Amino acid sequence: MKPSDLVSTRSTPYRKERLAERNLPEEALLEMMLEEPRLIRRPILLTDDDAIVGFDRGRYEDIARSLADREPDTRREKESE
Repeated sequence: MKPSDLVSTRSTPYRKERLAERNLPEEALLEMMLEEPRLIRRPILLTDDDAIVGFDRGRYEDIARSLADREPDTRREKESE
């Protein structure tokens, strides 16, 4: 995943800096995101094999169903004892 995949194009800093009009290298975007976290699109949901950037109700529901179908994690049960 590249920094440009994580940029919030709806954010005020994105519009204020007119980033859509600029052809910035990925490194420069990353630096800008570190300086101005509002440029980072949220939420970021990490799964075992994927990363979902931004809210996607359908994908979240799919993940929730998938998790519900899994076997219980016995490690958590042992930790709570």
